[in-house]
Amino acid sequence: MIDKFEIRQSYHNKAIKITLKNGIVLNGVIVDDTADHCRFVKNPNQDRYRNTKDETLVEKVYFKDMKSIDFQKK
Repeated sequence: MIDKFEIRQSYHNKAIKITLKNGIVLNGVIVDDTADHCRFVKNPNQDRYRNTKDETLVEKVYFKDMKSIDFQKK
């Protein structure tokens, strides 16, 4: 189970990799979270989101669908 408090403390606004239970891997940044999901921006869209705050670039990633979360390797 993914700890929402740990996500808030450790992974906000940092380059991360989320692996979903279905095997899909998402690379990007968590920009916000709610009780049941993170608001996530994928890597290719980060600069544009940072400059424009364009909400169409934000995706919801539900905690219940997450298998793991880690920092991206450089």
